[in-house]
Amino acid sequence: VPFGVEPRDVTAEPYGEILERRRENVFYGSTWVDCSDGARGMALLIEPGMQGFSFDPETRVLAHTLLKVIVHPTEGWERHATRLREGKGRQVFRYRLLPHLGDWQDADLPRQSLAWQQPLTAVKPLGERSQLLPDVHSFLSVSAPTVLLSALCRDEGRVVLRLYEAVGEAADVELALPFAPQSVTETDFVGRRRKRRLELVGETVRLTLAPWEVVLLRLEGAGAP
Repeated sequence: VPFGVEPRDVTAEPYGEILERRRENVFYGSTWVDCSDGARGMALLIEPGMQGFSFDPETRVLAHTLLKVIVHPTEGWERHATRLREGKGRQVFRYRLLPHLGDWQDADLPRQSLAWQQPLTAVKPLGERSQLLPDVHSFLSVSAPTVLLSALCRDEGRVVLRLYEAVGEAADVELALPFAPQSVTETDFVGRRRKRRLELVGETVRLTLAPWEVVLLRLEGAGAP
């Protein structure tokens, strides 16, 4: 699910009038689904995600709903959804089967899924920044292996980034930046300031994330790109 992982026993779901559970053995998922006995397992990675699944407990067959389309509404929250949800034109789906040892945490599936869907792409900068980079260079690093970077953008001279803890374990995070900001603050999703203990030393920010926590940081000043 977005920013989290949810274990599901579809054979024990209380199917009924709840929106997600109107069809027996159907459940929603995001970018991957995994079945494991703890010693070994098999993951199915999907692109694009946010589709539905069904699991038949008698045949033990997992099915994936290729595309759930909507008529773009003029009211309600769905009017803000991408128009790709209308299902018009050519549709492309990608799948990857990933056998692994251990459970989904041992397999590092949140990171594996993101790396497969959004591989690193080299882009040559233009203008004055077109000079060659050194052989070894880091633009940004996150020390905790269970914490992922999901967004990074500029906002009126500030740099805004979003981190989240992906496996359900508290994590001490050291964020190494390519510049030394003058200040760092946490905000909510609409930019309102929140109180959190943040340590800023030069180009490094240190903080602690609770299990499954999503954090939005705003970096300001001193050479923010």
